[in-house]
Amino acid sequence: ARLTPSGALEPSFDPNVSDWVGSIALQPDGKMLIGGGFLALQPNGASSSTSRQCIARLNADGTVDSGFDPMPDNSVFNILLQPDGKILLGGVFTTLRPNGAPAQIPRSRIARLAADGSLDLSFDPSANSDVISIARQPNGQILIGGAFSTLKPNGAVSTISKPYLARLNTDGTVDETFDPRPNNRVYS
Repeated sequence: ARLTPSGALEPSFDPNVSDWVGSIALQPDGKMLIGGGFLALQPNGASSSTSRQCIARLNADGTVDSGFDPMPDNSVFNILLQPDGKILLGGVFTTLRPNGAPAQIPRSRIARLAADGSLDLSFDPSANSDVISIARQPNGQILIGGAFSTLKPNGAVSTISKPYLARLNTDGTVDETFDPRPNNRVYS
């Protein structure tokens, strides 16, 4: 839903999502990215639904942006828009099939997309369990929190122990100097 500045429901905006939405990111152009556990949207009383698996970009009027379809295979918990227009996703997914790609591309629970929804192939931190939260520091480094215990960035030979909280460099590698080691999941 979208509310007016006074808090009233804006009736002309109704994306009509088939299941839960857990993250929203507003783009500078007025479009918004939504992530969650949905499989379709039927915006503003449309006669048929539009398939979108766990992430969609909405136009300012609530309709679906037809050119954006990253297709993760499972839920998206967090979306973070970077200043350069790239999009960070965290969740439960293990593959994406962006914009009708011929095959699924492995990405273990964290991925970075270009503004058009295509996958940034150079970024692959590869978490072994859910990435629930993502934050960007002023220097561009990325904090991730969740249920993971290890990362295996960009095809590394061995895993790096980083239980529940890690800091990534802009290329997806792990900042090994940051090691707070909380004793349970990090949600925010």
